[in-house]
Amino acid sequence: MDKTRGLIKYRMETNLIVIESLKESLLKLIAEKPYDKITIMELCQKAGVSRMGFYGNFKTKHDIIKKIVLDINMELVDKLGSPFRNSTDSNWYYKVIEFVKEKSPELLLLFDAGFFYEYLDMMNKIVLRDSDLPSESKYKRIVWSGGIINAITYWLTTGMKESVEDMTNYLSDNLKCWSFD
Repeated sequence: MDKTRGLIKYRMETNLIVIESLKESLLKLIAEKPYDKITIMELCQKAGVSRMGFYGNFKTKHDIIKKIVLDINMELVDKLGSPFRNSTDSNWYYKVIEFVKEKSPELLLLFDAGFFYEYLDMMNKIVLRDSDLPSESKYKRIVWSGGIINAITYWLTTGMKESVEDMTNYLSDNLKCWSFD
């Protein structure tokens, strides 16, 4: 019984390593060449993963992009909590900007590879995932999060010239009227 549990744990840990290797390798390859020129075989070689390891976790390399975006978003929520609460203040915006700056290499690679609109679509789906929300709340969330995403994307793609503090002030000053119940 204990041996089986240990084997299952080992398999799960190994699988996480495979997934992380594929994610990191795809980002490295995107930095080197156009996304559409990257083959599954090339990706597997770069990651040190068999094709069976790839197909055991993903159907396409595009699924890896989705996993990267979802993991970045989950890390943000884990670190900062949901933005849809009454206590979203300038400190929360500051932490978001810091986090985005930390993740800027990955985000910029995704945007440069042509995934900005997909990134936005995925963020919208996350923001609206609660199907029980009334329409007014859904629109409020989509407008507020769209403002943040567009401001941050503009900041990223124009070279992050403004400081984290300036970006915090821009967001908190312009979005301070929003509260979520």
